[in-house]
Amino acid sequence: MAGTAELEGVALALAGELANNAPLSQTGNKRVIEALLRAESELPADVEAELIELRRASFASQDLREGMRAFAERRAPRWRGE
Repeated sequence: MAGTAELEGVALALAGELANNAPLSQTGNKRVIEALLRAESELPADVEAELIELRRASFASQDLREGMRAFAERRAPRWRGE
């Protein structure tokens, strides 16, 4: 069984990894999770349209291009939130 110190270390490592993700991705993922948790069975049409637009905007963002460049160049990305 993991000790408190080990669990804390794993939690901090995961939090650091999540914090290094692109800001637009984090915002979009939080919004999707919130919408899904509130939905009883189906998403309302306006919420579904909003989430589709968030996805479209993420795929059209400069951060997506930066992430792909950084991956190809084997370096850490420099997120700008745009």
